[in-house]
Amino acid sequence: MSRGYFPDWDRDVEYGERMELEIEGLLSIIRNGGYRQETKADRFANGHMFLEWEHDPGRRGRWRPSGLQTTKAELWVYAHGVDVVEVWRTERLRGIVSALIESSPRRLIVGGAAGDCPTRGVKTNKFELLLLSGRRAS
Repeated sequence: MSRGYFPDWDRDVEYGERMELEIEGLLSIIRNGGYRQETKADRFANGHMFLEWEHDPGRRGRWRPSGLQTTKAELWVYAHGVDVVEVWRTERLRGIVSALIESSPRRLIVGGAAGDCPTRGVKTNKFELLLLSGRRAS
């Protein structure tokens, strides 16, 4: 009996072709313009991402949807410097963050507490999002 990796070529090719179509769809949105994007950046270069979910205007203790939960942008872009960016379909990222909060409400933390409009959101990183994205894709 042989040992080692024996790829299932039919499934691998099918998956690759499906992903090519997904990426082509995303690139056509970018190429054709007419899309809205929201861009965030890793200002501290630490690999962490804070995804704003709600805010409390005027510090009244009444949290309202904001950020990723309400954006009208079709694309959500996160820059890890000038040369590395992630581009997400906003609906997909919103679904992942919503599931994170639903499964573990403690994930919703205060992020921007300074000023008169504190925010709450989820602290995560690209690796966790990619892992969760892969689970949702299948």
